[in-house]
Amino acid sequence: MDVSHRVMGVTGVALVLVAMALLQGCGTGESAGGIFGAGLSLSADELSGVVLFASTRDFNSELYYYSPLAEDPVRITTLSSNESQPCFSPDGTRIAFVSDYDGDDEIYIMDAIGGGNVLQLTENTALDGRPRWSPDGSTIVYHSTVDNQWLELYTIPATGGEPTRLTTNDYPDSSPVFSPDGASIAWSARPVSGQPAEIWVMDLATRTPRSLTAATHSANNESALFPAYAPVDGNHPEDPVRIAYSVQPPDTNTDLWVMNADGTGAYRVTDTHGGATRPAWSADGQFIVFDMFSSGITTLYIVSAGGGAPAELLSKRQTEGSDTSPFFYPIP
Repeated sequence: MDVSHRVMGVTGVALVLVAMALLQGCGTGESAGGIFGAGLSLSADELSGVVLFASTRDFNSELYYYSPLAEDPVRITTLSSNESQPCFSPDGTRIAFVSDYDGDDEIYIMDAIGGGNVLQLTENTALDGRPRWSPDGSTIVYHSTVDNQWLELYTIPATGGEPTRLTTNDYPDSSPVFSPDGASIAWSARPVSGQPAEIWVMDLATRTPRSLTAATHSANNESALFPAYAPVDGNHPEDPVRIAYSVQPPDTNTDLWVMNADGTGAYRVTDTHGGATRPAWSADGQFIVFDMFSSGITTLYIVSAGGGAPAELLSKRQTEGSDTSPFFYPIP
């Protein structure tokens, strides 16, 4: 169903600046537009390096954007409802996100610039979340409890329509994401209660799932969560496709890892003193932005994809509320 929604604003920036000049502050900017807001107030050539995220710094969860060339992050939704989990479409023209505008967590789409053409994709009393686009922009994959007490995986046309259920398990399947070629999805699942969660991958043609992390992490009683495919380098298509993800040992901090899409070559990216989760790649595949819980607050960080010390994305760290679920503008 059509609805008016509101989104984020942005300012231009180069990805290298995101990494080196990392850190600007926080602020609020409101604009008029659709029901949720006016969307990004920038031109298309000002979007490179922009990071969308959700924050509770103004009490309820709202959507913001950040640019390293801007003075402060900008708030782009202003309703009393909660908006979260934003992601750009592959061409950067639309944003999918979650809102409880109608009383339940539903998935919406709106224009990135201007915030118009709001479309509500799901309508039920269940929990719908973690929307991610297919590489061609035609489909959204997400998780939902609509048919089960557990989260299951679904796809739905980005123009609206009936969802297709992908999993029928008696355990939770969550945080799905399309592979860069659109032929498969990766997600996190915990098939056995009390045992570690694993990253799984499934070819959409055969619907045959297999674990990517059983040998590397589950064997060590470590859970693997929040998979995120790296963008493919068009200049080097022979390079292996990579997946960033979070690893949660039983008694220590959660950190980011990267592996090849076949499960080989896993290496640790961060060594933190908090909970590093929800990784998202920069458009050039050189950096990973993520959120980390530490000292009672969740904050956004950025780190080289090759590993190293992460830096806070925002220098003026807020004293209340949390910033979560970052997502880079997808075009360099």
